[in-house]
Parts: sequence; structure tokens; C-alpha cells
Amino acid sequence: MTGLPPMELRPMRDTDRHLVLSSWLRSYAGRSTEARDYTGEARGAFSVDYVPVVRALLERSRVIVACLSDEPDAVVGWMAWEGDVLHYVLVKPRWRQLGVARMMLADFAEMPVVYTHRTGDALRCPVPKGWVFRRWMIWPRETAA
Repeated sequence: MTGLPPMELRPMRDTDRHLVLSSWLRSYAGRSTEARDYTGEARGAFSVDYVPVVRALLERSRVIVACLSDEPDAVVGWMAWEGDVLHYVLVKPRWRQLGVARMMLADFAEMPVVYTHRTGDALRCPVPKGWVFRRWMIWPRETAA
């Protein structure tokens, strides 16, 4: 593939929800150290155990998808964030190293960000200065009474 075709960012639609949920689970189960801690017979249980977490994050988060401009249903990547917390960024393998993630994250590049998920793929990408990994920010923040 040569060059990046025209792309746009748009909010996740209901028709995108299954793609986002399933790709998040597959990606994290296959590429995270947390999933690698599930060994033996428990290995297949990681996705099942993590489904409620991802569903809750999707409900609370703003999800933006990157799609082809002339084919808005052709999703090439997506990201989920909640306030100042970035939960996940995924670019489909065919579209990686073409600037899709950079395009999605452009507004975050110069600001301090907390991110909650880290995979082997993410470890190969440079983390912007001021970004902090805080795994347990996946849980809703308690409000003081």
C-alpha cells in the first residue's frame, strides 16, 4: 500500500460497537502482559473476564473512529478516552505505520495524558513527554460526598 487515502475522524456509531469491543478484547488479550499472566487452562478466560471492564469503559468513554473519507463504514482505527484518561488506541494491522494513530492522537500530543492500557505494540511507539501509565484508572472515579 502506498500513501494514506483521505481519512476522517468521526464518533463511534452503534454499528461500530461490536468491531470496537471485539478488536479491543482480541488486541489486549493477545498483546498485553496482563493476559500473559493467564496461563494454562485459564488462558482462554482472559477475554471473558475482561468483557465487563471493556463494556463499562465503552459506556463511559468517548470513542472516535478513523475511517476512509469516501467509505465512512470502513473503520481503520479507533480510540477511547474519558476526560483526561486515554484508555485504548487501536489501528488495524494493515493500516499501521502510516500515521493513522498520529492523526487520531494529534490533539493529545502536547498535553499531559494518563493512559490505562499498554500492549507490546504500544511499547514500540514513543510515549509523548508528560504521559503517565496508570493501569487502574480503568475504574470510575469516586466523587467525594
